[in-house]
Amino acid sequence: MELPNDIASCHRIILELVSIIGSVILGVIWYFCVKLYEMVLDVKCCHKCGSEHIVKNGSNASGNPKYKCKACGFGGVFQTLRKSEEFKEMVVRAAQERSSSRGLARTFGISHQTALRWIKKKRSPFPTS
Repeated sequence: MELPNDIASCHRIILELVSIIGSVILGVIWYFCVKLYEMVLDVKCCHKCGSEHIVKNGSNASGNPKYKCKACGFGGVFQTLRKSEEFKEMVVRAAQERSSSRGLARTFGISHQTALRWIKKKRSPFPTS
């Protein structure tokens, strides 16, 4: 099978695979397809204007590379190490299944203090009956 050269091709291939193997692993396939697309083509575009005229512009204190748009002058980090809200929700849902914080840390690759902090933030201040 030939590697797709754009996201639309990835999506089309995934939809064909879903019809064959079911939708259970759709998220995993989509994740790896997008990562493969980013790694192979490494195409970056400006978040502000959508231009592909991007140049590398150093790195921040965390070590993430910074980029600058030659078209509009917008600059910043395109890919952060920060976890998405969906990922945090997944950790909290796993915690509701009575997993320990250290078990969550091993499973999701985060520290147990981080897992506890996310759980405490998501917990409602007043119990509902």
